Amino acid sequence: MPIKIIIITIFALICTSANAEVMVMRGYKPHQGESRTALIIGNSDYATSPLDNPVNDAQDIATILQKQKFHITLLTNASQKEMETEIYKFGKRLSKKSGVGLFYFAGHGMQINGANYLIPVDAKVESASDVKYEAIDAGRVLGKMEDADNELNIVILDACRNNPFSRSFRSAAQGLAQMDAPTGSIIAYATAPGSVAADGNDRNGVYTKNLIVRMQEPGLSIEQVFKNVRKDVVVQTNSKQVPWESSSLTGNFFFVDGNVEIIQEPKQDAVSRSRKADQAMWLLVAESSEPSDVERYLSEFPDGTYSTVAQLKLEQLNRPAKPTAPRTDSPPPPKRRVSPELENFLVMVESPDYRQKYKGSAYIYKRKYGKDPDALDVISTVLTMEAQRPGLSKSNVKVLIYMCKLIALSGNGNYVKVLDNVATTAPNKALRKYATKYTAYLQKTTGHTK
Repeated sequence: MPIKIIIITIFALICTSANAEVMVMRGYKPHQGESRTALIIGNSDYATSPLDNPVNDAQDIATILQKQKFHITLLTNASQKEMETEIYKFGKRLSKKSGVGLFYFAGHGMQINGANYLIPVDAKVESASDVKYEAIDAGRVLGKMEDADNELNIVILDACRNNPFSRSFRSAAQGLAQMDAPTGSIIAYATAPGSVAADGNDRNGVYTKNLIVRMQEPGLSIEQVFKNVRKDVVVQTNSKQVPWESSSLTGNFFFVDGNVEIIQEPKQDAVSRSRKADQAMWLLVAESSEPSDVERYLSEFPDGTYSTVAQLKLEQLNRPAKPTAPRTDSPPPPKRRVSPELENFLVMVESPDYRQKYKGSAYIYKRKYGKDPDALDVISTVLTMEAQRPGLSKSNVKVLIYMCKLIALSGNGNYVKVLDNVATTAPNKALRKYATKYTAYLQKTTGHTK
């Protein structure tokens, strides 16, 4: 029996009319001997809070997957009944064909009591209790795919915009809830759990626009595809949106085998995006004393701007230290009190090189550091990820509050949303309190609103 691999990819972009359009694309041979089956749903025409991108996103994803040997069923602007029917048929097709299954949804989505729901266009929701009767539980899709017992499953949910029914709710959590990946699976969100993803100003949403490009690159594993998408989205949104994955994969999956037609993005845009991501990551590892951090940089940017320096630094870090006589009175090594990302940040802040750069004054350094665009990108990215961790120590919280302060002192109103996201979604009460304070300060000094 083949190893069962379930790849659950959740693009948080969920956000159509009672008469759905269904298109089934057939007529191609299995990719390298495997059957590939996909159900693609895009909902835009909501009576409350309609969206511009989801139908376009679904159509473009379907076009790409068709070139990649998937048997496609495309459903747009779907009602609850139509979604339930197609999900049932999708499960039956997977049971018969085995191979690879892929489910994609773009439209409105929300979390209620820790469960994630996909919203049909005909949903009539007046309170939180209506959602489970008017919407589709994402767990239902996962259940059908798991029941099929096929070789590999991919679920893509581009769905975590603002709750369109928030005015009817006493309180409502933002975005989608975090879902732990079952063994042999990967769950990928378009943004961090509890955060809100951006709708695009062009034909596609920010996340799907980059996915469309990256999933056509030959020879990339699915993990590398999403890693590249994350770097693209972070740069394009100035770290306001950070895609997220939870993975427990036991095998490999590749969208492209090298023989599928590739749609190339403009070379200049690709180079610019890669250079910015290169610089942002090097800022994180430049002052690190951990070889693993430098190795991670070299694996993602083997020909990067700083690859030669990184290689020399790695050799230096791996060089064995001169043996010294043990001291019986030596204190035990201190326990790490903060995560690697925060530790790297602290090292960078206290670096003599950076202090010298800013005329030796720590105070001036802190003020100017907070106005450095590259540094702000790094700070906001780390802050957005770390603030969502449960059970933060006092040291972690202290550093995250300091990051909030640096962003507030930057005078850059584009980061109001970053602070506001921490203020409303961070599990730690003290962090939320200070993030609220610094959000108000940045709004007052810049005139930017949430």
